[in-house]
Amino acid sequence: MTPAPQALQSGRRAPSRKTGMAIAAEAATFALASAVHFTTGFTDAAIPELVIAAVLGAGSSAILTQRAHARGIATGTAAFATFGTVLGLTIIATGRQDAPDLTYHASILAALAVTLTVLLRQDGDKKQQKHEPQRQPARTDSHPDNDRQGLL
Repeated sequence: MTPAPQALQSGRRAPSRKTGMAIAAEAATFALASAVHFTTGFTDAAIPELVIAAVLGAGSSAILTQRAHARGIATGTAAFATFGTVLGLTIIATGRQDAPDLTYHASILAALAVTLTVLLRQDGDKKQQKHEPQRQPARTDSHPDNDRQGLL
């Protein structure tokens, strides 16, 4: 029998396969953007985009292979990519102001923000459930006859 992945043994909910695939798709778009920039000779953008693609690929791989620290790795890689994208968007907005680049960076920034939110929210839901006190269900049998019989 195959043992459960360590991420599941630790009691933390592992990131979903959908999240891993979303990060893989984000990595692919960065790789494509890097290839376009390499072919046009704009290596100042191509190299950082290639680095971001590789980092996101590692985060996706951690989730899809169910590594023990997949959530932390994926959150770190998504945060790194988000920071790099904000930096790139700032450089484009204050410099070249190329419409396709602005559109791509704004779109991928939105996708990365959603991914990061999903990763952080899944982790936060688990923490919130752990720290919330258990509430007793409300009683619905408040008939006066029940009070006299000592049922309430």
